[in-house]
Amino acid sequence: MLETALLVGGAFGIRHAFEPDHVAAVSTLVDEDRRSISTGAAWGIGHSLPVIALGALFLLLDVEIPAAVGTGFELLVAGVLIALGVRAI
Repeated sequence: MLETALLVGGAFGIRHAFEPDHVAAVSTLVDEDRRSISTGAAWGIGHSLPVIALGALFLLLDVEIPAAVGTGFELLVAGVLIALGVRAI
């Protein structure tokens, strides 16, 4: 059962990584002076580790995130994407 959950979660994670907002965000961070592989790897690790750590913690403690908190995080992400777009311009 755990293997199936990890496989499905990994597949959704890969799909999520190639969504337009992620591709646009990473492309604004990569310019000719930087190494695109290391930037992409840092983005991926920085994205994955907190999700894994917090997900495991929430599962162990049986914690549920309130809808208002989830919405707040979505707004924070929107702000970061806007800032990256402004930076790219």
